[in-house]
Amino acid sequence: MRKFFIISLLIVSGFSFSQEFLVRIPFSYVKQVKESPVIPIAFFDNSIIGIISADKINLLNFPYSPLSSFPLKKGELYIVYPSSYLEKSDAREIIRRYGEILLEERSAFLVNIDEEKANFLSSLGFEIAHVSMMPVVIPEEYEMSVYFPKNYGKENPIIRQIIDRITPSEIAQFIRELSGEVPVIIRGREDTIKTRYTYSPKNSSALFYLYERFQEFNLDSINFHPFRSESNIVATKRGLVYPHKYWIIGGHMDCVSEQSSVYAPGADDNASGTVAALIAAKYLSRYPFKYSIKFIGWNAEEQGLYGSAAHAESIRQRRDSLLGVINGDMIATEMTNRDSVTVYNGNRIGSIAMGDTFIVCNQRYNIGLRIGRSNTAPANSDHYSYYSRGFEAIMVHEGNFSPNYHSTRDRITAPEFDTLFLTQVIKCMVATLATLAQPIPSGAMYQRHIIIDTPPLGNGDGILNPGESCEMPIWIKSFSNYPLEGVKGIIRHTRPDTNVVFYDSVKYFGTILPNDSAFTGEDGFNLVVSPACTNGYVLPIELVIVDTLESTWVSPLNIKIGAPILSPMGIIVWDSTPGGNNNRKLDPGETAYIAIGIKNIGLGNGYNVYAILKSADPRFIILDSFGSYDTILKDSIKYNTFDKYKVYTDASVPREYPVSCTLIIHSQSWEFVKPFEIIVGEMGFVTDPIPDGPRRPPRYWAYDNVDTFYIECPEFEWIEIRNVGVQLPITQDDQTIQINLPFPFRYYGTLYTGQLSVCGNGWITPVYTTSTVYTNQPLPDPTSTNPSAMICVNWDDLYPPTGNGIWFYYDTLNHRMILEWDSVHYY
Repeated sequence: MRKFFIISLLIVSGFSFSQEFLVRIPFSYVKQVKESPVIPIAFFDNSIIGIISADKINLLNFPYSPLSSFPLKKGELYIVYPSSYLEKSDAREIIRRYGEILLEERSAFLVNIDEEKANFLSSLGFEIAHVSMMPVVIPEEYEMSVYFPKNYGKENPIIRQIIDRITPSEIAQFIRELSGEVPVIIRGREDTIKTRYTYSPKNSSALFYLYERFQEFNLDSINFHPFRSESNIVATKRGLVYPHKYWIIGGHMDCVSEQSSVYAPGADDNASGTVAALIAAKYLSRYPFKYSIKFIGWNAEEQGLYGSAAHAESIRQRRDSLLGVINGDMIATEMTNRDSVTVYNGNRIGSIAMGDTFIVCNQRYNIGLRIGRSNTAPANSDHYSYYSRGFEAIMVHEGNFSPNYHSTRDRITAPEFDTLFLTQVIKCMVATLATLAQPIPSGAMYQRHIIIDTPPLGNGDGILNPGESCEMPIWIKSFSNYPLEGVKGIIRHTRPDTNVVFYDSVKYFGTILPNDSAFTGEDGFNLVVSPACTNGYVLPIELVIVDTLESTWVSPLNIKIGAPILSPMGIIVWDSTPGGNNNRKLDPGETAYIAIGIKNIGLGNGYNVYAILKSADPRFIILDSFGSYDTILKDSIKYNTFDKYKVYTDASVPREYPVSCTLIIHSQSWEFVKPFEIIVGEMGFVTDPIPDGPRRPPRYWAYDNVDTFYIECPEFEWIEIRNVGVQLPITQDDQTIQINLPFPFRYYGTLYTGQLSVCGNGWITPVYTTSTVYTNQPLPDPTSTNPSAMICVNWDDLYPPTGNGIWFYYDTLNHRMILEWDSVHYY
């Protein structure tokens, strides 16, 4: 027994220290690899990368190429993709400076490199994927052919309703918030997400931003999924028939640039894909599905797919029933035809079927994308983490690669960023996901609501503010193929909450015909909210719909409290002589009047707003510290141009010096104490107001609020005409009326007189038309039904019956005509 034990120990030790090799095998030998002693660890272009011990390498009966022996010289193994804007020879030279190239294929390099240097390559614009040495699951069969379906079938009315609700404006707002263009409220405080770089503190801000947005959508669970020192964010909607089987939609939420730690907006890469998951969660949460859905923001993708790899591996270890993954990565750049996108579905049969579904949905719902297709599964994004572990997965990617990739230019304001194209892609992704998760076409569901908060218990602005009492009419719709009889709706809490009290919680709808809708009438549900509610607080309430057969359907209600959140934003200077030099900047030694902009990023309007300007700097003397603003509507900026501050700056203040100030802002019961800086002696640069330059002479000029130093620049100020002008009789959906033009109007060289056509969908034209077109199209477009000479104020599918109406005012004193769409809702 003693001898036997010693021999056994020697055998085990021999295996532990056996030499191992990294090998490359052509993908065409995939079937032989499955039956061989090779351990596959990565898919690389048209190859399989595997590990095999030296004593078994002579058993291989197919071609292979040895790449390296173990241990690797430089620590880690990465697949590296160079930027498309970098010559391959230059990319090769850069990689060789920091790592060892083991293999080079058409589009990528297999590199032995340490993690820190790999991250540096990422900051230079390379895409990297960490190879974990864990076995990958290769397809059953290498199938080169791709099936393109011919019969696209009928659309699903529920899915049609879902994608028709998705608007470019809400997508753009999510992008602005996630890419640091505008401040947002995160964990109760104002924050600006200037970077989402994995190792920056702002990465945590972005995670909590996503967490709080998911909270608004009444999902079944929202969790952080920790790995290493980072975390993913995972939200779940439970399926009603197969709750333990689920689909995933996601995008990586981290980003990089040449200034990653300070500023990395990452609008296209990859706020666009992350917002696709947010939009999917927002709208799919309102409907029942057979299968569960997970909405994910993956982290640390730019460092090598670490977040998705950790999540995919945890699923594999638990043996979860993951049905498939839709990954959106860089889906907002389109520089040619606003229609080009590529879906990467690999060569696994299930993933090919997912790609088929994406193509079918594009045709079935007339989304209008031109879809390219690839049967590869490149390791440059998060789908690969799942695909390589045997799960079905596809990646959706823009057809035109962004020239702003991994740079501070990757902003929503970049000319290549196309919000309308992004909307199309997101609609197709959401339609694909909804098709796979299978909506349940029965029962009745909540559709929309309005807030009627008439005085004295409300302020009449149609926003539910803290402390208000309101009527809440609700529309519901039947998705059944039979009449629903005796339908009633009950509004109730989803959890105990004293912040909202119901006084009329039951409403009767009667009989609802198949696919028809019903309305409570203006006497809707009555509720009162606590004055203690804060901006953005989501009321924990739901609508329960019951018929005479006691069938019950529950709809979550995404109702948020609106309150003003006010912050200083920008400054306008009047420094006329003799106290100043009239350059519209605040210079040392000047006495000047200033107007400070206040931006309202809350969900409620600010009323009776005034502010007090203070500074402890003795060289900055405030001669008039009071400024009045009156009303500041939500999502708007207003300057106190009619009641300016007056200041004096001592001549000893150096140029470009930031004077520390505090603006104490009051709005009814709210007070905001905001520190900010006023730059004295700003040199700066101004934008050229000649948008058609370098033509000389220019044909026209355009000024905005950063061109105030030009004498010709108008003073921009919002002119509120509600209750001053005339409310136009546009009270229906898709309605166009005519009003008289008060004066001749020259537009693009043509003089118009007579009538002005005003459409509820956000546009006007000085020609007679009854068109109510609400679908955006490129202009001019002589082949379309769009009226000529359109002026598109907010061209979208608007719904004038909700909101504060459309107003007209002719200012005879200043000879100006004003039209206002006041808080008109989207359809």
